[in-house]
Amino acid sequence: MCWFHMRKNVEKNLYLVEDKALHGDIMNDIETLQLSTNKNIFDIATRLFLKKWKNEDKFLRYFSNEWLNSKNGWFEGLATHVPNTNNALEVTNRVIKDEDILRERLVLSGFTVVLYSIVNKWSKERNPTLINSKKFEHQPLITLSAWTHAYNWVKLNKDVVSICNSETTMHYLLAGEETRITDKEIKRYENCTFNSFGHVQVCLLQYMARMFI
Repeated sequence: MCWFHMRKNVEKNLYLVEDKALHGDIMNDIETLQLSTNKNIFDIATRLFLKKWKNEDKFLRYFSNEWLNSKNGWFEGLATHVPNTNNALEVTNRVIKDEDILRERLVLSGFTVVLYSIVNKWSKERNPTLINSKKFEHQPLITLSAWTHAYNWVKLNKDVVSICNSETTMHYLLAGEETRITDKEIKRYENCTFNSFGHVQVCLLQYMARMFI
């Protein structure tokens, strides 16, 4: 599930909430839900989200039917190590439609011919021996801004607690300016002891970061 498109669809239906002053808060809370690191946390967080906004019946009916009861695979922990949007794929799809098939519906045999033509064209365009070839990146480009943010983060010298099991190693650290993390804080997060949606926000946005390797 593409998080970008899910978010855009929800924004289009915020008109169901009459008080426009609440729109920003609701979207911020949905962005918090998206940060859920596993299904258990997502289920608990959504239950508290629904409780928090129980007075917005029209919007919650739409949100529950569309994004909780059916298409609910939009939270971060559902598929780690993969992008949470498919924007790059859709750009490629648009190029094929605009330049190669001219937005026509082709029979399979006709599309196969076009497909061979596309592969041949793209291969030539990305041939590094040709002048003005399109560069094919084999690794992500790290910007100067990203290096700067990383350097400033390293200077914080945060405590990182690593917990290993048979399949993954999980690293826990506090977000923000705090540097020291305790076993009690880790257990509180792992046990999902959330008593309000505000508590969920503290844990997922301000409290700690969790990474999988």
